[in-house]
Amino acid sequence: MPAAAVAPPEHLRLAEFTACRRRVFYPKTDLPVDDARLRALRQQTDEQLGLTDDAVRAAFAAVISSGSFRVCRFPEQGTFHRLFLAELDDGRRWLGRFNVTGEFWGGFTLHAEQWAATAARQVGVPAAEVLLTDTTRRRCPFDFQITACLPGQNLGEFDGDEPTMRRLLRELGATLARLHGRTVRGFGWPDVRPLADAVAAGGEPSGLFAAWPEYLLLQLDRHIEICQQIGAMTTTMAARARNWFDAMAPRRTGFQPVLLHGDPGSHNARTDGRAITALLDWEDCLFGDPVYEIAFWATFHPERRHDAFLDGYRAIRELPADFGAWFWLYFLRVALAKTVHRHRFGYADAPGRPPAAGRIALALQRLEETAA
Repeated sequence: MPAAAVAPPEHLRLAEFTACRRRVFYPKTDLPVDDARLRALRQQTDEQLGLTDDAVRAAFAAVISSGSFRVCRFPEQGTFHRLFLAELDDGRRWLGRFNVTGEFWGGFTLHAEQWAATAARQVGVPAAEVLLTDTTRRRCPFDFQITACLPGQNLGEFDGDEPTMRRLLRELGATLARLHGRTVRGFGWPDVRPLADAVAAGGEPSGLFAAWPEYLLLQLDRHIEICQQIGAMTTTMAARARNWFDAMAPRRTGFQPVLLHGDPGSHNARTDGRAITALLDWEDCLFGDPVYEIAFWATFHPERRHDAFLDGYRAIRELPADFGAWFWLYFLRVALAKTVHRHRFGYADAPGRPPAAGRIALALQRLEETAA
């Protein structure tokens, strides 16, 4: 059903979303929709999606009570969201994010984002203030969120400046270490029902899973099978990967889960060139093992940068004695999911860089060196 069509009642969409999320390890990898539809999301125009100027202005009007404002498309766009900027006469700037996945996913993750951004600020991690999250589709036919628009540069803009990038990665490591001081209940995706339900609003969410391995192993066999089918790993590599997960994953229990950002790449970090000024896009936040977050971050960067990030992290928070083995197991898990993600969306490898699927081979090699 098109995003702008008449939607089922919010409570029915929320129940369906929660059931679907229990089967999802990584949304862009596991959503139950044709690959062609996923690939079309970035190519579709706002008009094709039904995202009209009137709909966008109606959303902003919910938080702008007086005065005029100008709306323009934000320069940076997401996969599942279209972004617009509202500039008020007094100079204030609000960012609007409109979920364009329609009925195959929807925007309930925006409630998790609002909660997580608030929780992050409470432990000293900079995040944008959320003014409004609306998944009722009454004001606007799209699920949407309005936040403060934060200044600064995308951390990825420093990718070609290695000394500056290493210095800023130390800052990012320290920032995530502070975030990991925020303890939570349960594992995996936070249950957004107490956040989205107007009656129970304000409750503390719990993870959807009782144990970390329940989340970690979601869709693992499918990811390995697809990686084999597309030539990203051999039958022997697949067997080695399964053996490592069978041996290690059940043992990762009994630890205190913490809040994880869930997608800590450079595209989600803002900087003024000296410090990390904000972490953005908390919709994929997780409850779980902080080592998993570190490994997830590492899949965005070459090994030569790992030490800079870890130096910053250790300055705030200790790492476990068996960090290396778990780091590479988690790196492998994320590499498998990301390889499927890239295949589903038809992403090509960046010119001049090693194939993204090579992260799988790297993880297996390092895991066998570290954990054997």
